[in-house]
Amino acid sequence: MPPSTVIKEIEMQFANFFWGQRDGKNSYHWASWKNMCFPTKEGGLGFKSLIDICHTFSAKRWWRLRTEPSLWSLFLKAKYCQRSNPNSKVIATKDSMAWKDLLCTRDKMEQHIIWKINSGNSMFWWDNWTQVNSLFHIINPNHKPDNVKVNTYITNHQWDLDHIQYPIPIETLNLIKGTPIGNRDTNDKAIWKLSNNGYFSCSTAFENLRKKNVASPIYNYIWIKEIPFKASFLMWRILRNKLPIDSSMSRFNINANSSPSCSCCRIAQHETNDHLFAVSDMARQTWSQISRPLGFNITGNTVNSIVWHWWRQHPKNNLHKYIFLITPIIACWEIWKARCIQRYEKKKVTASNICFPILFQVKAAIKKKFKFIDYTWNWSKVCLMEENFKAIITSSMIYWNRPNGNNWKLNTDGSYMRNQNKAGAGGIVRNSIGDMIIAFSYPTQCYTNNYSEAQAALIGISWCLGQQFEALEVELDSQVVVRMINGSCKPPWRIHNLIEDIKNKIAQRNIIVKHCYREGNEVADALAKYATNIQEPIIYFQESKLPAEVRGLLRMNKLHLPSFRRRPKKASFWHYNPP
Repeated sequence: MPPSTVIKEIEMQFANFFWGQRDGKNSYHWASWKNMCFPTKEGGLGFKSLIDICHTFSAKRWWRLRTEPSLWSLFLKAKYCQRSNPNSKVIATKDSMAWKDLLCTRDKMEQHIIWKINSGNSMFWWDNWTQVNSLFHIINPNHKPDNVKVNTYITNHQWDLDHIQYPIPIETLNLIKGTPIGNRDTNDKAIWKLSNNGYFSCSTAFENLRKKNVASPIYNYIWIKEIPFKASFLMWRILRNKLPIDSSMSRFNINANSSPSCSCCRIAQHETNDHLFAVSDMARQTWSQISRPLGFNITGNTVNSIVWHWWRQHPKNNLHKYIFLITPIIACWEIWKARCIQRYEKKKVTASNICFPILFQVKAAIKKKFKFIDYTWNWSKVCLMEENFKAIITSSMIYWNRPNGNNWKLNTDGSYMRNQNKAGAGGIVRNSIGDMIIAFSYPTQCYTNNYSEAQAALIGISWCLGQQFEALEVELDSQVVVRMINGSCKPPWRIHNLIEDIKNKIAQRNIIVKHCYREGNEVADALAKYATNIQEPIIYFQESKLPAEVRGLLRMNKLHLPSFRRRPKKASFWHYNPP
């Protein structure tokens, strides 16, 4: 890692370039580089701190040291870890700066590296193969354990824990016994928990290691890609009171003793952030002219209250919402331009002169976002049209189709409620005439929606194999999970074992896994949602025992009655619906 003074000097050059120069001198930095190096949702400008970047590359080096048998990693292990594990090392005075830097990164990295057991060449005590933590940190023994490998405690593809040298609590023993053992012919695989595919990435490491700031919802509204950066940046400066107006310049003893000099008022007033953009004569006239056609009036005395008044309106459609979002940002930019023209160019600017460029910028943004606009419309016409635009809705009839011939059909679905920390799996097996053979509702672990979908499929397929069904059709409404099972895409590491189990089971029989729409999978969907409200798994062998909602949906399927799938087209497919 470079010295901190070098990093500080480089970032100073970045800041000087960003804020620019005037008369050969660096302009004043209205915000520090440190405060700008946060994501936009946390009040920054999306820049990245060099220190955080250096920490990210240190994390990458630690990953390579732990997982890749390169010449560099073999050299470091031979020099510093001949008789010990890297996780057990402590920083010594004689160690090199590079090694010290790696050890400083270790604790932040190891909690996100887990090992999938295959041949068992991972370290039993020091590597995190339980997906919770390393056994050393779970048990915290009095003495440092030896470098024992996991395969020492595996016999005939089963866990053999009778000769462990340290006492282990029963909960930890159950955790070990529940850890699956993979292919013994391949080495254990390192998995990076923070990425979906299990591979290390600098982006996920950076997000984990960087300095965090408190997120504010107001900053989510100002950065919109369809409007110029300068307008969003000005709004950012307004919200943080970082503009060179009279009230701010007085802190530098500039215009401190001058008379009131607001350029946007007929009668001279003291220029402040809120006065210029909220209560000045020009601001009031501008806000009034652009808000009245939208059906509301601006009454706030601060710029924050005015923009929040716009952003908290209740839109009638996405286009209406977009107008409320971008208009105050563009309006503030045009008010600022008018103020500078009147002050420095001594030209008169009226509210009407401001509203025209606001209209032009709004129409240009709509054109980029929604692919349509008539540039001949005035502001009132734009407001009328966007309130009455609606997305084109397509509707189609979806049927549950009976299995072919003497086949059986299994429909499964998963339900995942993140806010309530609930998840469930549901499924139903039916014969060729639509009669129910079995149905189930299983509460599951709360990981992701795809995890619940895969677990539901595994439960249903396992039961059908136990009943010796020869020909089985399996339908899921998750196209992603279907593609994983059929091998079209790689599964995330968290559900990799589930997908592999499903593949192994369907290879034993004539089983076809295919996708169906949610509307054709309503029975399984209802069973999965019901599973989120129960504590123990329920298996149904009689239709009369099913929940009332599920019975109704099942009868509709048996009578071959359709469900209707209604979907809006993309944002560019809109039509005008006059009032």
